[in-house]
Amino acid sequence: MNYHHELFNRLLTAENNLSFKLSKVGAVLRLMQFRFREGGELSDDDETDIRNLVDICLDVIPHHNNGEIDDIDTLTIEYSTELGRQALQAEHLASIVNAMQVIARLDSTCEQLTRAAETVFNLAQSDNTYEPDWLALKELLEARGLLVDVVTINGFPPRPHVQTKEAAKAQKKTERAISKLVQATNRAVDLSKLPMSMAQS
Repeated sequence: MNYHHELFNRLLTAENNLSFKLSKVGAVLRLMQFRFREGGELSDDDETDIRNLVDICLDVIPHHNNGEIDDIDTLTIEYSTELGRQALQAEHLASIVNAMQVIARLDSTCEQLTRAAETVFNLAQSDNTYEPDWLALKELLEARGLLVDVVTINGFPPRPHVQTKEAAKAQKKTERAISKLVQATNRAVDLSKLPMSMAQS
């Protein structure tokens, strides 16, 4: 937020400086216009005065590729970028607050808790500024007696999974049963490929 104010102040200063220089040029041009409206022939002194006035204008007004105008362009881009960054940060913080509200509700399902955990985990993965928020959310879930595992399935990016201890035990039991079934199936397939005399032995 301080950088935002600093950029705004620098942009305002640059614009004020340019405005002041342009007002000087305007004064010189009005003086020249007044002299031409008087009519009459221009003396050598008049021509010298006009040249001097034009030189003053050229010295004061900045070139479009450098000086104040270039500074204003650069500051405007920086200011716009900073506003975008802050808007994105506000959006991320709103997502974290929403996730924390889901975590705080005692009637949230494990599926809802997992989605909330994924939101904050993904933010922490993309920007380590949010790592403390992820750790706080994880600790809060674990304090409620829930298990939070970060799992990778089939090469997909890691993601958190929230479940009760009972569900975790049931899942492990199921995984063991499936593993035994797979082993038995593989053994049966291997035996079916052997000659009958070898399979019986």
